[in-house]
Amino acid sequence: MKTKELKQLFFLFILIGLGFIYLYVNYLFIPQRSNIEQLKEKIAEGTSHLELLQSYERNPTALKNELETLQMEYSNLKDQIPDKIDKPEIVASLYNEAKLNEVQPLTVAFGTLETREGYMVQPIVFNCIGQAENVFQMINALQDDQTFQFSVESANFAKEGGLLHGQISFFAYASNSN
Repeated sequence: MKTKELKQLFFLFILIGLGFIYLYVNYLFIPQRSNIEQLKEKIAEGTSHLELLQSYERNPTALKNELETLQMEYSNLKDQIPDKIDKPEIVASLYNEAKLNEVQPLTVAFGTLETREGYMVQPIVFNCIGQAENVFQMINALQDDQTFQFSVESANFAKEGGLLHGQISFFAYASNSN
């Protein structure tokens, strides 16, 4: 009987030991391992950034060339953004694009003009009705508009008798560098 009790006690200790190992792995080892992996990624990112800076230190002409390239890209992008938000022009652009895509414009509402660092943002809500395909083509065309920088904030659609009624919220952007 004593050997049976010893065997049971032995298996109980093994079971408790396996439980502690399981708890250690799940609650201590795995979370710390993910933290270590994140730290390794941060160190690798910092090391690559340091190497880039050291390469610029060794070759300042490459830095100067990259700076000139970035300044040219900046000026090109800045030239694409209008200098002011002209509400009548925006309304005309929206209505023209709607008519080109065979969509019936209903209303245009302007929100409060927001001035942010370096640019202005004009919220616009445009309601229209038309075939679903035409409404989506119009939205894509407005986002590709070269005159104004439009971006869609949200769009709500409702099906009305085979036509799609759309309420599209846009942002129009303009430069704020006066």
